[in-house]
Amino acid sequence: MDDIEIKIDRRQTRRLEALFREFPRKAVRVLLTAINATLKTLRSRLVKRMSKVGGIKQKVLRDRMTIKRAGKRRLWARIRMGGGRIPIRDLGARQIKSGLSFRGVGGRRQRIPGAFLVEKIARHAFKRKGEARKPIVKLHGVSFAHVWEEQDAEREAILAEGAELFEHYLDQKFKWILSTL
Repeated sequence: MDDIEIKIDRRQTRRLEALFREFPRKAVRVLLTAINATLKTLRSRLVKRMSKVGGIKQKVLRDRMTIKRAGKRRLWARIRMGGGRIPIRDLGARQIKSGLSFRGVGGRRQRIPGAFLVEKIARHAFKRKGEARKPIVKLHGVSFAHVWEEQDAEREAILAEGAELFEHYLDQKFKWILSTL
């Protein structure tokens, strides 16, 4: 599973500190705020695009992402996407006469004959293995990682946007710091 990382080289840090030789702490502050602002915007755009492509609700995707923000000692940030499979209940599962209906990849409704929702167990979906009453198996939908890895063009576009956003926020934060001096 690919993580999206925003990293700053030490060479870049030294160049910034040379610009702000009199105020080195402000240079680090500019970097941190630019990295974290980029991360926040990138996550929002990533969720919107992957939701549209995968047909998965934005809230479900956002809840499966973790963010590690940049700090004074760590000049990098990361968006990590949960690799586990999304439960069918989060894909708009509905009980129908012949089984179960849910919103699959691309937003199209799909059916699973003989499947059922159990209200007492957090609305998870199950299906019997055979004709007998037991055993039953829990059903899962696609994983976010699977949707992400299939979308090469989207992935490249988002990574390019991240670099562009970082440049924009870095410029914006420089202007802000210079206006306060």
